Amino acid sequence: MILQRRLRLLFVLSTLILFFRVTHGAEKDLKPFDEEVFIGEVQAHEDLKKLIVSPSFSDLYSGELAYFPKSYEESRGRFLQHINKLALEIKEAKIDRFLVPSPIYGDGDLTVDSIYIPPRKEEKGLLVIVSGTHGAEAFVGAAFQELFLKDFLPQLLQSQKNDSLGILIVHSLNPFGMKYMRRPTENNVDLNRNYPVKEDQYEIKRPAYADFYSVLNPQTSVDSLNWPVLSFLKLLWQSVFGSVSVGEIFAGGQYEHNKGIYFGGQKKEPQVTYLVKKLNTLAKNYESLMVFDLHTGLGKTQLQYMKPAYLTEEKLKDYKKMFDGFFLTPNSAYTALGDFVDYTYLAFPKKRVYSATLEFGTLGESLKHRISTMNRIIKENQGYQFGYEDSYLQKAVKNRFAELFYPRSKDWRRMVLCESRNTLSVLVPRFQRSLGDEVPIGELEKCIN
Repeated sequence: MILQRRLRLLFVLSTLILFFRVTHGAEKDLKPFDEEVFIGEVQAHEDLKKLIVSPSFSDLYSGELAYFPKSYEESRGRFLQHINKLALEIKEAKIDRFLVPSPIYGDGDLTVDSIYIPPRKEEKGLLVIVSGTHGAEAFVGAAFQELFLKDFLPQLLQSQKNDSLGILIVHSLNPFGMKYMRRPTENNVDLNRNYPVKEDQYEIKRPAYADFYSVLNPQTSVDSLNWPVLSFLKLLWQSVFGSVSVGEIFAGGQYEHNKGIYFGGQKKEPQVTYLVKKLNTLAKNYESLMVFDLHTGLGKTQLQYMKPAYLTEEKLKDYKKMFDGFFLTPNSAYTALGDFVDYTYLAFPKKRVYSATLEFGTLGESLKHRISTMNRIIKENQGYQFGYEDSYLQKAVKNRFAELFYPRSKDWRRMVLCESRNTLSVLVPRFQRSLGDEVPIGELEKCIN
């Protein structure tokens, strides 16, 4: 008993030391700002009329890294060029566009664009690739989609190997977040907590989140990059002695506080309603689905495949066989409510469903990196809702937030392209073979990270 107390005390003291090293060294360790990274001033949420925040990485926009777009408008334009060309070549292809309502800012140019390419013969398997569920993460998702459209789909069509495979590609499900570099929608809704995976989901209460509301959602303008000591101590105490994990409190999703982080909404967002209807319409004729929801930011600096939380033991064996050789994340300490991948699995119980969140990690998964990740998300939301004390803090918060979800590192972006090629050259043909199509499967490439 005494030993346990001493170990807990040692843990608390060591974590406190880490806290001061990580959070109170933040301003000293921050690299000089690139004035071109973000354009425009961001005021408090209530006063914001125009918000222009688009990454600008012109020095990286060449060669193999040209897959990565610089803005929402450019990304959408490139996507439309590809799918319009496909529609001319494949008369059965169907292009669709959904205009996302913008009641707060009146932005009438936010669209979710998609293309559906049916198989040549029998409808057996449907491949679904969705980018931009979290807007700030859409740039990497768009690069993955362009890689597929430009380098992989032409080969598949020319070799006439899509006899049984239907393809649905959805570009930038959250165009507001992509255009203005935010994870949630204009209504501050996290789309990956918005899908109806449980009855009365939008009525669910999260008492633990409410207890930590002031810690996770400070109600003042941002006056420092550092995390307040008392707030950190409260989370530390919860992580050591609490019955609910900090991860679940922070990221599990909540449906009461519309200015808080990970707000799942109080009804389906328009684009969720749109995608659910489209999936239900298309999937009913298929026996198998492979769904990729493209994300960045969390975990190891490599591609991780996050499986549905509700997989049965029987289906888990088949799932692991399909993803053999790829990094499947272990079971999380918490289940996120309203997750898209969970929805695609639960919505089609009689079908074989291989849904996965494709998470391209950025910072890492050490305690230091987890603290930094939480701090960056909290500060960005705080600044969006309540403003900043000065322009330095504004640029610092947004710079650090962008680096969390869309790093400028050339090596990191090359890793993204390498892992994406592995997915497209190995997993997709493997899925096709499970449908009975004879297709060649590529070799797994070792991606340096």
